[in-house]
Amino acid sequence: MTLAIASMGLGVPLTAISADQAGLPGMLVVWTGIVLVNWVYGRYRRP
Repeated sequence: MTLAIASMGLGVPLTAISADQAGLPGMLVVWTGIVLVNWVYGRYRRP
């Protein structure tokens, strides 16, 4: 749960920065990275 909250906390400013600097392609890169990190963590997390 902590990773999801941190991802959203970092996702908002990273989205703003990437949108300003690179537009939609930059935003897609940022959010693809966030999704992949959360997916890998969720997939390999030990119960």
